[in-house]
Amino acid sequence: MLVFIAAAVIYPQKQPIYQNSSYSIYPESVVQGEYSAQVKSEGSIVSNYLPAFSGGLDRNLIFKFSINGFDNERPPGLDHRVLLNPNQGGFVTPVYTFGRSTEADTVLEDGPEYPIAPNEKFQVVFRVNMNEVLASLQTEGSFTCYNGQVITKKDFKGVYIMGSATPLNWDFPGLTKEKQFLLTDPDKDGIYEISLEFVNHFRRAPAEDGGFIWKQSLDLKGLPEYQSPYPLLNALYKMSLEEMRENLRDDGAFMAGEKWTGVWTRDISYSILLSLAIVHPDACRTSLMAKVKDGIIIQDTGTGGSWPVSTDRMTWALAAYEVYLSTRDKKWLRTAFDIIRKSVKADQKNIFDPATGLVRGETSFLDWREQTYPRWMQPADIYSSPALGTGAVHARTYQILALMADKLNEDGDFYRMQHSELMHHLNQQFWNEREGYYNSFLYGRIFSVRASRTEALGNALMVLFNLSDGKDEQIIKNYPVSEFGTPVVWPQEPGIPPYHNNGIWPFVEAFRMWSAKKVYNEAAVMHSFASLVRSSALFLTNKENLVAETGSSAGTEINSDRQLWSVAGSLAWVYRMLLGVEMNEQGVLFQPYIPGGLKGKHELKNLKLGNALFYISVEGEGSAIASYKVNGKTKEKRIFNHSEKGTYKIEIVLRKEESTADMSLKSVSFAPMMPVPRFDRRNISWDEVPGAELYNIYRNGELLTWVHVPNYTPDEDDFVSEYQISAENSDGLESFLSEPLRTGTAEFHFSLPSLHGSEEEYITLLPDENQFITFTIRLPEEGTFSIDFLYANGSGPVNTDNKCAVRTLQINGGTGSTVVFPQRGTGDWESYGYSNVLSANLMEGINTFRLSYDPLDRNMDGQINTARVMLMRISRIYGS
Repeated sequence: MLVFIAAAVIYPQKQPIYQNSSYSIYPESVVQGEYSAQVKSEGSIVSNYLPAFSGGLDRNLIFKFSINGFDNERPPGLDHRVLLNPNQGGFVTPVYTFGRSTEADTVLEDGPEYPIAPNEKFQVVFRVNMNEVLASLQTEGSFTCYNGQVITKKDFKGVYIMGSATPLNWDFPGLTKEKQFLLTDPDKDGIYEISLEFVNHFRRAPAEDGGFIWKQSLDLKGLPEYQSPYPLLNALYKMSLEEMRENLRDDGAFMAGEKWTGVWTRDISYSILLSLAIVHPDACRTSLMAKVKDGIIIQDTGTGGSWPVSTDRMTWALAAYEVYLSTRDKKWLRTAFDIIRKSVKADQKNIFDPATGLVRGETSFLDWREQTYPRWMQPADIYSSPALGTGAVHARTYQILALMADKLNEDGDFYRMQHSELMHHLNQQFWNEREGYYNSFLYGRIFSVRASRTEALGNALMVLFNLSDGKDEQIIKNYPVSEFGTPVVWPQEPGIPPYHNNGIWPFVEAFRMWSAKKVYNEAAVMHSFASLVRSSALFLTNKENLVAETGSSAGTEINSDRQLWSVAGSLAWVYRMLLGVEMNEQGVLFQPYIPGGLKGKHELKNLKLGNALFYISVEGEGSAIASYKVNGKTKEKRIFNHSEKGTYKIEIVLRKEESTADMSLKSVSFAPMMPVPRFDRRNISWDEVPGAELYNIYRNGELLTWVHVPNYTPDEDDFVSEYQISAENSDGLESFLSEPLRTGTAEFHFSLPSLHGSEEEYITLLPDENQFITFTIRLPEEGTFSIDFLYANGSGPVNTDNKCAVRTLQINGGTGSTVVFPQRGTGDWESYGYSNVLSANLMEGINTFRLSYDPLDRNMDGQINTARVMLMRISRIYGS
C-alpha cells in the first residue's frame, strides 16, 4: 500500500449534474466511493484518487524478458506479473524461467505488503533462468522461441527486460539501444539478473488538507475564456488549456503527450479535428508540416514496417482541412491540397481493393495488433484486411479533396465519385443489421469474413462524416457502453491486458460525445461528457487511457499524462457540444447543445476564428433556438464569414424539445477464447474452449454449420478450401475466427530463383536491383487461383519501423496488383512467411508474371525497400 491517508473529503453537495451507480458529478466536485475531486478555485482542483498519482507505478508490475530485443519470450497477454513489495529499499523477484509460466506469475508474495512512501526510490532485482536456452544453443546450435523465431548461437546477443512501469517500457525496437535493460550472468550459473531503480513519483503536489492538487501555473492570456455556473467545468477547461500549452514544443509543434515528445500523424490530426484547430491553428499548421516528407504525408512507424499495412495517415487531410476552415488561409489550402493529392495517388494504387471497393489496412488508431486482432494475423494479413475506421477516414478525405478542388478551380469529380462509392461499400459490407451498428473489419486469407467485433471511433466517424446513410440514431443508441465510458472495442478479448482491449480512450469518448450531440441523444451525450469530466478531475490530468472495467488509469499497458488528444477531447465538450462551434465552406456557425443537467449561462469570450472575433453566450437547455442576437439585434442569418474582419457578440437562448435518450449500457463483456484447430489431413480438431456453448464452422468465408463437440470432418475436394472455427458462448458472443486451415490438393509451388534462371535460394528485391523480374509458369487448366509469395524481410521488427517492402505484380500484361512484404524481425533474414494473397483468373498453358518496383511503391523509409523472395504459391480456389 502507499503511505497516504485517502479519506474521502465530504463537501456539501448540490443536485448532481450526472449520476450513475459508480460515481456522481456535482457542480464543484466528482465523487466515486471513497475518492473525490473538489474545486478549490477556478485555478485549482484537489483530488485524493490515489491510483492516478503514483507516476504510473502500479505495484502489480507486468513484464517480460527478451532475447536480442525481440518480443519472443511468451505470447501476448501471457506476461510475467509480480507485486513490487520493497522492504528497506530493495526487492528481489522470484527466479523466472525464460518462456515458461511459473507459480510466481499468478500468486502474490506471501507476508505483509510494505508501504511505499511518496517519491521513495527502491531497487528491484529481476532474475531469469536461461539454462534451457543456453543448453539448446550449445547442443543444437540454436534456440526456437514460442513464435517460431530461431536464435542461432552466433546471433545470441543477450537477454533484455521490458515492462509496464518506469523505468521499464514496451519499446522493443529500442531495447538493444538501451543497455540499462540488458541482464547479465555474473556468476555464470545461467541465472541472468538486473537491478533497476523504481521511484514512487507523485505527479501532483500534496494539498494542505490532504490529497493532491492541480494549480494553474501558466498564463492563459490570449486563449478563449470559458465561464459557466459550474466551477468544476471552469477549472477543468483551464487545466486542459494549460496542458495544451505544456504540450507545445520549442519548435512550435505539439508533442503527443508527457511521455511522447514526438509529433505523431494520427494523434495530432485527431486532436486538431476535435478542437485544436479552433484554439491554436498556428501550432496545428506547424505540427502537420512536421509530418510531411518529400511532399507526401508520413505514416508513422507501425505494424510490419508501417505503410501500406498501417494506412490511416489520411487523418492528416481531415486536420489540414479543419485548419483551413478555421483560418480561411488560401495559401494553406493550396499547400494542403497538393500534399493530400500526391499522397492519395500512392494510396489509390496500393491500398484500394477493387474486389471489395474498400481500402485495406489496419484499423485507425488501433495499431497494437495483439490488442485488437486475432493472434494468428500477421502484418500481411492486416494489410489485406479492410477496416471501418480507416475507410471512414479515406471517404472523408475524398470528400475534402473534392471541396478543396472546387475552391481552387480544379476538377473534383473523380474525388466525389470515390467518396460516393466508398461510402456505399462501407455501408454494404460493415453494417450489422441485427446489432444496429457497424462491425470493425474484414479478415481472413483467401476469403474474408466480417469480424463480429465493433469499435467506437469508426462508428462515431461514420456519423460525424455523414457516411451512415441515415443510420446515425441507431448507431448512437446501440453501440455498447459501460459505467465508466465507451470501450474502444466490443467485446473484449480474454487474456490481453488493458490498453485498446478493455480500454476507454478519452479522445474516442469525445468523438462519441460529438456524434451523439449530432443526433441530440441526451443520454449518450451526458454519458460521454461525464466520462471525460470524471477522469480528468479525479486524475488531475488528461490521461491517455483508462481500464474499461474499473475506470482507473492504473493497470493499462502504457499510459501518459496530458495526452494531447485527450486534452483536445476535454476542450471539445466546450467548443463542440456546449457552444456548438462548427465550420464549413460557407463560414462559422454556432449550434449549441445544453443537456438538462448543465442548464444555465455558458459563455465563451475571445474566440478568434480567421479574421473575426467572437463573444458567445448560451442560456437555457436543449438544442432548439428560441432567440438569436448578434450585437444586440435579432438575426435570422446565423453563419459568419470569418475571412472578413469583425467582432461579434452572439447571444443565444435555447429551448428544450423532445430528443432521443436511449443507449446500450452493459457490463464490460469478454468473448470466448479463440479455438486453435489442428488438421490431420482428414479431421479438424481443437481443445474445448471454456464457456463455449457451440463452435461455428466457416468454409471459404461463409458460415457452414455449427457443432457442440471440438472436431469436424470437412468434405474432400480437389480445390483448395479454407476452414475456420469460432467459439460462441451463451450470451451469443463469438470468439475471433481461427487461422484459416487449407484443405484440398490443387496447390502448386514455384521456386522464383529457378523461374528466373538462378541457382540461388532466393531473389533479393531492391529498389535499384532486380527492379523487375519476369517469369512464366504452365498450368494444366484455367480457373481462379490465389497467389502469394514466401519471403523474408529483416529490415525491422514486426510491430514498428517503416520499411515494409512493396512491389507490383502484373499477370499476363494486365493491371498491376500490390504485393506487400512486411518486416518480420530486425536482422532476421531466415524468418520466412507469406505475403498478402491475390486472386486472379489464369489461363490454361503459359501465364506470364512480372514483379516490379513502381515509383508509387515507395515506402515510408524512402530508401530501404528490400525483401528476399523464395517461392510463389498458386492455389486453385474452390468454386472457381
